[in-house]
Amino acid sequence: MVAHRLGDPVILRLIGKWLNAGFMAGGVVTRTEERSPQGGPISPILANIYLHFVLDLWFEKKVKPWCKGEAYLTRFADDFVVNFQYRRDAEGFKKGLTNRFGKCSIRWIRYWNTAIVLRATPTTATFMSAVGKQASG
Repeated sequence: MVAHRLGDPVILRLIGKWLNAGFMAGGVVTRTEERSPQGGPISPILANIYLHFVLDLWFEKKVKPWCKGEAYLTRFADDFVVNFQYRRDAEGFKKGLTNRFGKCSIRWIRYWNTAIVLRATPTTATFMSAVGKQASG
């Protein structure tokens, strides 16, 4: 997936070295079998590339056409905010995202309790926002 997104062999080789380097804790180097270490310099770069395919394209091609109202995704590296016109769309997205991330083996920190209704009528919420943060994946 990374090679599909990046064409520079020097950068690809550097990413491979970062992933194989492991991390140091208490003066001891620990190699990782999979995933990049949390807080490692490569983690947000890989998250940005991976989430382009797993989240961004999925949102545009599957989620938005399914929604009855307006829907927007704003993402920076491994953080994102989604906005929905209707509560039903936000709840459907939450369920779909949980399934999608599970299928793609993404561990993530959920902040769904920060959903905010900015203006509501008895039957609709004008904007429903959900914030997520992808953990090192």
